This record gives sequence, C-alpha cells and structure tokens, in this order.
Amino acid sequence: MAENNKKNKPNENPTMTESQANPEIKPKFSVERLCVDCRELFNVSTSTYDAATYALEGTYTVEEMRTHIEEWCGLSAIPEKKEEK
Repeated sequence: MAENNKKNKPNENPTMTESQANPEIKPKFSVERLCVDCRELFNVSTSTYDAATYALEGTYTVEEMRTHIEEWCGLSAIPEKKEEK
C-alpha cells in the first residue's frame, strides 16, 4: 500500500518533461525545427523565415522567434533619407 501512495504523487512522472511539469518554462526549438512550421507559427514564408534567421544558431522559444521575425520584418532595406535643414 505504501508503494501505491508513491506512484500517485504529482509531478513525479518520469516521462514528464521539465516544461510539462512547470508550465512557466517554455520549450525551445532549433532554428531549423521552427522553419518546418514557420507558416503556421509566424505567418511567414520559408524564404522570409530563412532571411530573418540567417546566421542565427541555437534554440529559441516560439515567442522569442516571433519577436525576432517581427523586428526583422520591420527593417527597411533602403535607409530613409534624412531631411536637410
């Protein structure tokens, strides 16, 4: 009977990942893995995703990558002309 109580304790599931045990921890994915679902996750094409993530390495949460792509998409390829006084 003592063994039964041990098995029923919450958060002691050996198959549970750290992010499942603590919902505040967001899972991180490689740049390549996020590219697979970039249309669904970020609403961008693979070519836009590839350009925005060029030379990025490491792992990112979906939110981190979304922020990066949104900032990258806001960049202008042609610098704005400054007004002369």
